Amino acid sequence: MGELSNHSAFGHKLLKDFMFADDYLNLNQGSYGVLPRAVHAQRLSYLSDMEARPDPFLRQDFPKLLRESREALAQLLNAPVDSLVLVPNATTGVNTVLRSLVYAPGDAIVYFGCNYGACQNTVRYLEESTAVRGVRVEVRYPESDEAIVGRFKETVAKLKKEGSRPVAALFDAVVSMPGVRFPFEAVAQVCREEGVLSVIDGAHGVGMIELDLTALDPDFFVSNCHKWLMTPRGSCVMYASPRVHHLIRSTLPTSHGYVPPPSSTQKCKILPALYPTHPTFASAFELPGTTDPTPYLCVQAALAYRKTLGGESAIRAYMHDVARDGGAALAERLGTRVMSNAALNSSGVDSLGACPFANVLLPLSTAKCAEAGAKRLGRDDAVDGASASAGVLKWVSEEVVRVGKTFVAVVEYGDGWWARMSGSVFLEAGDLEGVAGVLEHVCKRAEAGEWVAVLEG
Repeated sequence: MGELSNHSAFGHKLLKDFMFADDYLNLNQGSYGVLPRAVHAQRLSYLSDMEARPDPFLRQDFPKLLRESREALAQLLNAPVDSLVLVPNATTGVNTVLRSLVYAPGDAIVYFGCNYGACQNTVRYLEESTAVRGVRVEVRYPESDEAIVGRFKETVAKLKKEGSRPVAALFDAVVSMPGVRFPFEAVAQVCREEGVLSVIDGAHGVGMIELDLTALDPDFFVSNCHKWLMTPRGSCVMYASPRVHHLIRSTLPTSHGYVPPPSSTQKCKILPALYPTHPTFASAFELPGTTDPTPYLCVQAALAYRKTLGGESAIRAYMHDVARDGGAALAERLGTRVMSNAALNSSGVDSLGACPFANVLLPLSTAKCAEAGAKRLGRDDAVDGASASAGVLKWVSEEVVRVGKTFVAVVEYGDGWWARMSGSVFLEAGDLEGVAGVLEHVCKRAEAGEWVAVLEG
């Protein structure tokens, strides 16, 4: 077990800083993030100011405040401020990039089987609506970083050999389900060497893992601030290298920031009038339509709160230790294991766990669930695997909430069912281990066929 005694600023003493219900244990920061009271208070202040003076706030105050948020993120991520903008979420950022590119027959977007489902669907939509085709690189965890990078290189080489043009590669910084760190640095390096645009979905990124965008040097990088940086929901930083600014001529949706191509006879008058000193790329994202922009303005409040905890390095170290130690203890209690690729990497290091997620195998069998479910339904044959998997996932997730007063992200993957556990500043390793009884109880009931309630009701 790791040493947690040096992390005296963290743990249950911080629960008072958040707005959780007294009877709820938040083990899943990864999906929707968490919001400190201090950051929430700052947002309410901005909301009050906006309602008190709508036009002056949105026309005069907001652009200055937004710039301050971008400057704070630029310092945090070591990136040029004029290459950073804010969008609602990572999926919007990925769509903004991929829909801005102009595709020709023979073009391909390379993506990975572990990409977030919504972003895979973006590639599928572009296959339907443009000349591009998606080329999927399969990933089956646990496997080594070397194997993944090697497969990517082989895919790019094969496309070029057959006369196709791999125009862009879409890949994660940290995979969502299972929650594992992806070798994004190495894949970004291959992209530079091969002349492929790197589009990194860092939905889990800022506030979670150390990031230096100047050193990483991607073409595009998007990262949700509301997950691990702890801003209000609906805020994501989007980075575009100066070398690719010209490729992004429209926000999503297209709005006041649209820049006609140089050959067009149309002239874009609104941007110079409103933002005469701002670069086009950044200013294009300031007026994408009327929404609630206050989540974008809370970056500094979130960073100020995090500074009271000791800063970014201390936060990352604590969250990682909670996930590692708590995940190991939970696996021991369940008699299973934590997902790791230490034995597969040449370094002998578990790179999958180099983030505050732990993936713990559950004592749960789809086959047993299907067989027991068929008996409960009075059928001679087992329920088909797809129906059983969907039903079990829904029932287990909801039952853990009902019985355990918590939520555990669960996925059927590879050789079984896995629980993704989040390490957070307000948790302690024992919180992850403590949910073992609930998970055992719910898994046994699922294998007894109780999950069919979702089919019957």
